[in-house]
Parts: sequence; C-alpha cells; structure tokens
Amino acid sequence: MMANPEFSIDGYRHMLSQLLDLGYTGAGFADARPQERDLILRHDIDIWPEYSVATAQVEQQIGLSAWYFFLVRCPLYNLMAPESTRVLKEIQDLGHKVGLHFDAALFPDDEAVLEAELSFECSILETLTGQPVEMISFHRPSQSLVGRDALVAGRDHTYRPRYIREMGYCSDSRGEWRHGHPFKNEAVIEGRALQLLTHPVWWSTNGMGHVANALADFERRHSESVVDALSNTITGYPELMKSSRDVEGAGE
Repeated sequence: MMANPEFSIDGYRHMLSQLLDLGYTGAGFADARPQERDLILRHDIDIWPEYSVATAQVEQQIGLSAWYFFLVRCPLYNLMAPESTRVLKEIQDLGHKVGLHFDAALFPDDEAVLEAELSFECSILETLTGQPVEMISFHRPSQSLVGRDALVAGRDHTYRPRYIREMGYCSDSRGEWRHGHPFKNEAVIEGRALQLLTHPVWWSTNGMGHVANALADFERRHSESVVDALSNTITGYPELMKSSRDVEGAGE
C-alpha cells in the first residue's frame, strides 16, 4: 500500500485512514501495547496553536484521539492569549488530550532545576485547561532526558524507552520524515505499536515547498495579528501609520 506523500490536511487524513486499514487502533500513552497495532498520535505545537485545529478535526471525524503538547514559554505564541485559550478548549471539546511541551534548553541540565520548572509550567497549563497534566513532551531535550525511564515532575513523558524503543517512532521534524516514512517503519511492517509525532504547521499547505509555504503563511498570519493587536491597543493606530508613510513618501 502506497502512502500519499502530500503534506496537507487531505494527506494527513489519507495517512491515518491507511493506518486504520492496516488494522491500527487509536491508543493513549498509558494503554498502548508495544506488540499490538496500537497508534499513539502526538502533536508538538512549536508554532501558533491555531494550526492544530484542522488536524484535531480530522482525527475526531475518523474516530481517533490525539495528544496535543503546548509550550508555556514560547516566543512565537502566547498560550494565555484569547485565541490560544479558545484553541485549547476546542481541542479538548473534540475529545483530545492536552499535555505540556517543555523547552529544556532554556535551563541548565540540572535535575532539581528541571523538576521545579516542569512543575511550575504544568501548574500554568492546568490552570488554563482545567485538567491535570498527565504527559510531558520535550522541545530541545537534553541528553539526560531522552530515554530516561523515570517520571519527571511526577508525570509520564514521551521519551521513555517504552514509547521510543519498545514501540515504533516516527516524526515529521522540520517537515521531513527524519526517522523514515511511517509505512516503512519496522514496527508498522511487523504490526507493532507506533508513536506518530506530527507538527500541524507542516500539514497546513499543499504540494512542493510545503515547509517554506507554511512558514510564509505563519509570517503573514503573525504580522496580521500584530497589526490587529496594535489597532486594539493604540487609538488611531492605522491613521498614525498612514500619516507616517505619507511623510516618508513626501521626502523621496
């Protein structure tokens, strides 16, 4: 069975449907069985939460539940902004789980420091979602965290050996299948469990150059949101900017 290589929402739906045709069923981290056709769907949200709504809708429509991991400290989105909190609610309403995406590179590789910061960020996310944080994924993890079997801040995490060694693991990091395409994964060929990590931003555009197109789309959307925020914050902002451009034009 050939996989549709297109990075798009239709391509995402097609890929999941093919996995279901192969006998895979959706599973959570806690109940996935390494030797069975259990499928863990994981999303790390590195860029703008709004992109995650489309994949969440596709999963709900075909009867699958996924995990969505959000950054609390992020220069590219504010999880406390009204748009982000609406996304969190919509994803939960669609039957999906929300976890913490923790940027370990912001801190020294010290267990006590990481435990304290993890607990702090979990408490913020729990306040925003109204639900306990059960799972953590790492953004730019340190070597001490990858493959660590112990819990972190009293919570399970996606890089435990059970999830990345006993099961198959695929990721579309930077818009490429850097661990091989899911349908060529040894676990899928053998009929074993798979943790499938995708980033919704890469599935937001179609065809060739999807990474550049997705990033250009993000830049455009981010610019528009900044203009909207400035307009709502500074009275007369559009007129001020127009006046400034008129002055600059007159000086040419």
